[in-house]
Amino acid sequence: MKIYGARLSPYFERLYLQVQAKGLKGKVEFPGVPGGDLKSAEYLAINPMGKIPAMDDDGFLLSESWAISEYIEEKFPEKPMMTGDMRQRAKIRAIGRICDFEVLPPVNALYALKAKGIEEGENLEAEFLKLNRALDCVEMFMEGGDFAFANVLSLADFSLMANVFFLGDVYKSFGRDLAAGRPKLGHWLGVHTTTDSYKEAVKIRATQLADLRKRKAAAAKK
Repeated sequence: MKIYGARLSPYFERLYLQVQAKGLKGKVEFPGVPGGDLKSAEYLAINPMGKIPAMDDDGFLLSESWAISEYIEEKFPEKPMMTGDMRQRAKIRAIGRICDFEVLPPVNALYALKAKGIEEGENLEAEFLKLNRALDCVEMFMEGGDFAFANVLSLADFSLMANVFFLGDVYKSFGRDLAAGRPKLGHWLGVHTTTDSYKEAVKIRATQLADLRKRKAAAAKK
């Protein structure tokens, strides 16, 4: 199995963390992006949308991060990451989708405002309102403890881990506290953002983010 993408992408990072936690080294490869670009002919043959991630499992092609994540769980059922009872599994899916559709859009919008030098105003507060509501929903769903659910590692934890890099950065850049009023999320952050593996992931993703910004700046000058 091959999964294409880069760790800067939260959609890809969730899969990377899942594969590592399940101990699938040697069974799943991460070869980057064919052709070196999302719009290359090589990659578009794998995912016509030109987005990451995408998966090739012996000729079976699949896109969309959550679909790939559940496919991995079914193909490699050992050490399951869809844990708990029916209601807990439903909440695991809910947190994953909230991260994808309700957290990332306002985060991206806030980065865009920051790039324009906007530090206050109605537009900024509107985006933070969306983001805070999404995170308050995550807080409501979490059970508390070291993990999101059932006190064991699950896909919900990977969804959160994949987004914390950007969440922490955007809240800090605007002088706000990500964990304020969210004790369960605050405890979770204290557990998972102090590990060596997380710190290494931050270094990798920060380097990729810096490279991306350099490429965008160079492209803007052309």
